[in-house]
Amino acid sequence: MELANDDNFAWVHAYFRRLLLEPDRHGQALVAQDRLAAASTALQDAADATALNAWLDEYASQDAQLRCRNALYQRKCSQGLQRLSLKKALYGDLMALAADKGYTLNQAVEYLLDLHRNGGRSDAPPSADDALVTNSRSGDGKIAESPLSDVDEEYRERMILWAMSRSTGYKDDD
Repeated sequence: MELANDDNFAWVHAYFRRLLLEPDRHGQALVAQDRLAAASTALQDAADATALNAWLDEYASQDAQLRCRNALYQRKCSQGLQRLSLKKALYGDLMALAADKGYTLNQAVEYLLDLHRNGGRSDAPPSADDALVTNSRSGDGKIAESPLSDVDEEYRERMILWAMSRSTGYKDDD
């Protein structure tokens, strides 16, 4: 079973090294428990993914390899969810955009993705040069926002799109 590759070598190596160090678990990890010393030494000598895969074939039980594969999958899913999670403020802006445009949340995301595909992505936030924030204080001291101009709305949409693309880890190949 080709479990280790260049991307996850360090993680798989650490996973099995930890299993061999735990007395109650190394019996589950190895095919032959009487070869613990040889397995530990061989694991320390595994310097790349090919050597680690050879070690797995020789020493690791099928069950331990499947557990490691499941742990890798869960780790990958967890990292994906972390990248996809939106902050409250961004979600609020997205909901406001959807309400302003009369879209559902999914339609608002599609709208922003279409804007993104047509306009490109930058690692820096959009410039606010053209967008002027014009707030005024009412007589009671509260700040009243003036209606957004088309330039302000476009800037807000670009900011939402930029923040979404940063939070999802999306990268353009351009």
